[in-house]
Order: sequence, then C-alpha cells, then structure tokens
Amino acid sequence: NVVRAASSVGTSGSIRTNGTPFRATVKLRAREAPQPAEISANARMVMLDEPALAAPGQACVIYDGTRVLGGGFII
Repeated sequence: NVVRAASSVGTSGSIRTNGTPFRATVKLRAREAPQPAEISANARMVMLDEPALAAPGQACVIYDGTRVLGGGFII
C-alpha cells in the first residue's frame, strides 16, 4: 500500500530526511499496532510493508519507537 499525505508530515517541527527515504513505523488508526513502512524523501508518501485499509481524510502518524515524528492526512 502507498499512502499519500495531504501535507508534509511534522507535528513538532519537521522531519529531517536529508533528502533520502527512511524507515519508520506508522499508525493509520489509534488502536492498531504500528506497521513498518518506508517514508519518502519529501515525507509526503508512506509505503507500507504490508497491505492495510487506508481512507482519504484518515490520519497517518509516523513513529520512531514511541516518539512521534509527525503525521498527515491521507489523500
């Protein structure tokens, strides 16, 4: 699955990608377990390792362990 964010992710400042994609975990729903994914270099696209149901308008939150890196809304 590829999830596209409506805006660049970032809740407390912006995610510094150094121009390269990076690995993180993401949550599409508050009560689900975090899923491994690759985040694009511009932090506007999330490529999930396993298929998941994602709907436009839904949030996508990106984590490094328990630390929230940022998030965006799915378009």
